[in-house]
Amino acid sequence: MPLFAKWGLQKRFLNHGYVDFGLSAGTQLSLSERIPSRISIGTYVDGGLAFTRDKQKLDFTKLCPVLKCHAADKFLLKTNFVDIVSLSYFGKRITGSIIPNISAEFKLGESPFSINTQLSSRLEYTRSLDFDYNYFNVFPQFSVEGRYYYNLKRRMLMGKAGNGLSANYISLGPIYNGEYQIYSTQGNREGRSRSFAGMNLSTGIQRLIGDHLYFDFNTGLSYGMEYNDDEINSCSYKRDKFIFNLNVAIGYRF
Repeated sequence: MPLFAKWGLQKRFLNHGYVDFGLSAGTQLSLSERIPSRISIGTYVDGGLAFTRDKQKLDFTKLCPVLKCHAADKFLLKTNFVDIVSLSYFGKRITGSIIPNISAEFKLGESPFSINTQLSSRLEYTRSLDFDYNYFNVFPQFSVEGRYYYNLKRRMLMGKAGNGLSANYISLGPIYNGEYQIYSTQGNREGRSRSFAGMNLSTGIQRLIGDHLYFDFNTGLSYGMEYNDDEINSCSYKRDKFIFNLNVAIGYRF
């Protein structure tokens, strides 16, 4: 049974969108003696569709300061707020994580093409209060992609965007995902690592909101080689692999 309190900010985005972000703290009370309760605190970001019926149509002359109808952004430096910090207590174990990340996007002249790079790493630490047991996980990710904003010209003609980076796109580029784990228990240390390198093809929607907010939703498919090295089970292998990606980025642009 979850109980929680939130402090946040919700904004409507055009006709059928919304963004809700802030801080959340709460507990999940267990109704069974076999399952412990959980306490957690962290950031949250929600975004999606809002089914509304407005009495008046949107006035784009008033929305232009928000939508940047005439802006021509050439460079974006972005950081994603989704699940960026969390801390939880569960089963006499404390787990904390942080996801530092940065993205840089460069528009190629007056064309609808750009180069978008992203670097992030999830750092997660768990420690048991009952036993001599802890583990540390690092999940690095790096990608470089070329983006083509295929409806940028149409949005400019409709007065919804300037010649910038606020449109729908398709992208292609290399991607790297890693997972490195170190387990420590009763004086013994063992590790496990997994990495994936390949090419990613995706399609997405990016919108710039006001002077400092952005929303980027994309989905795609990656193909490449996965490498696995497991000291715990004394095995290692590599194999071809497809990965389906679904990403939501809502955050701050500098």
